[in-house]
Amino acid sequence: MKKILAGVSMVMLCVLAGCSSQKAAEPVTINVKVSGLSVDINSGKHVNGAPEIIRRAAEAFNKLHAKDKVTCNVEVFQVRDEDKAIKATFDKPNAPDVLFENYFNMSSYIYTGRVVPLDDIITPAMQQDIDEHRWQMSKVNGKTYMMPYYDMQNILAYEKSQMRAAGLDKFVKDDGSLQHWTDAEWEEILSTLAAKKPNGAAPLMMYAKNEQGDTHTMVYLRSKGAKFFDDKGNFHVNTPEGIQALRWLQEGNKKGYFPHECQFLQIKDCMMLNQNKKLTINVYNNAIKSRYPKEQYGYVNFPGHDGKGFASSFLSGFEVFDNKNAAKLKWSKEFIKFIYASDELMDYSAGALPVSKKVVSRFAEKQPELKLFAENSANIINVTGNNPNWRGVRNVFWVPIHEMLEGRLTPEQAAELIDKDCNAAIAEGRKNSKLHE
Repeated sequence: MKKILAGVSMVMLCVLAGCSSQKAAEPVTINVKVSGLSVDINSGKHVNGAPEIIRRAAEAFNKLHAKDKVTCNVEVFQVRDEDKAIKATFDKPNAPDVLFENYFNMSSYIYTGRVVPLDDIITPAMQQDIDEHRWQMSKVNGKTYMMPYYDMQNILAYEKSQMRAAGLDKFVKDDGSLQHWTDAEWEEILSTLAAKKPNGAAPLMMYAKNEQGDTHTMVYLRSKGAKFFDDKGNFHVNTPEGIQALRWLQEGNKKGYFPHECQFLQIKDCMMLNQNKKLTINVYNNAIKSRYPKEQYGYVNFPGHDGKGFASSFLSGFEVFDNKNAAKLKWSKEFIKFIYASDELMDYSAGALPVSKKVVSRFAEKQPELKLFAENSANIINVTGNNPNWRGVRNVFWVPIHEMLEGRLTPEQAAELIDKDCNAAIAEGRKNSKLHE
């Protein structure tokens, strides 16, 4: 009886003293890695660039969860050092738990089997707040492996003074609207600019020295109605529409629609030509809007057979990695949920093109161009097709384009080679890939 009473007394003392049968929470450190993308992202809230956005989110999250002993450790890496920062750290203490980057690069990690689906943290409100096409770009096999945060929409910008000097006044808009030119209008504009060469400028940007120009070329190749990818996600350029678009590039090069010997140029060369007033129509995205003021430039979609044109999208957002640590995985997802539940943290995305409809509406009056690009989202194409070996595709896609512009391949030969080499790269990616369930 004395032993029983002693045991009861000990229990009572533990209750009064706040004892618990559970162990105290172990400290958890979440490795949050963010690419130092060289774009100007300023929402007007004194936050410049993705690294600062993520640092502020981590600071707020750490403060909120101090009692849980959870810490987000933010590491910024440069794009050129990505393999060293991400792949080389797999299975090491500094492996990424959360990654913020451009889908263009980060989508390949999905096929390592380390990136987890995030559908369990997506609420109905989040689902409705983001356009469906952006959700589709975030999915593989119906599961959401990436969380969209902001966009950088690629269209074209034309120098108004050069258009007017060539007598193309009817195509110049001064209201800051986004234009859509038909095939016939594109032909009239490019042939006129090529003939008159205002200020000695080439009409339209094009480059094919290496893989740098591949995404914009892929948009061009859809201009005549090509689907580009088949229903299985394979390249499908070797079609009448694809060959017609390739022929438009080859003949346009001969007609002087593009800079001289564009097959030997890189993107930076076209940027330099444009800055020196030697290129009338150049690629543009909303993250560099300060360089293309609407007083000087007009905006137009890439050519499209339906007259509405196309835009491409460099979507950025989050991934969560499973590093075989349940606590790290749990808090990594909590960190993502925390960001999307915060108006302040979501508002930082207004420096680019927010994926959140609520953010667009909050900034619509101050930044009317956000609505302009948001309304153009229906014309965005998924350049990568969410394939498992995008880097492998990039390594081979540009070669037939380069050789065709040099005159060493016909459009038919180029189309056949693009499908053959790109689909071989995709097949290799599928062979070596796996998805996290």
